[in-house]
Amino acid sequence: FMQGLLNEETLNAIKTLAKGLVVKEITKEYSADENGELKLVKKKVNAKMLPPSVDVVKMIYSSNLDNQNKYKSMTDEELEQEKIRLLKELKEN
Repeated sequence: FMQGLLNEETLNAIKTLAKGLVVKEITKEYSADENGELKLVKKKVNAKMLPPSVDVVKMIYSSNLDNQNKYKSMTDEELEQEKIRLLKELKEN
């Protein structure tokens, strides 16, 4: 899909959004010591799961002319099921 129109970095970003991703959020807390210098006193790392994007899956398939009518006529439930099927397929490859 769209490979002739987009560069590799953009295609990889689209694939990542279609699959979902884990984002690490780091929070650091500093405190001044007796000399006024900042010292790290607390560091917290959270991992957040960003689920696969249904909108990206729709975009991918609406760009494919062979599948355009098939996916446009699907309900949100059917699209969600198709997204799950495609994610399984992506993970296997």
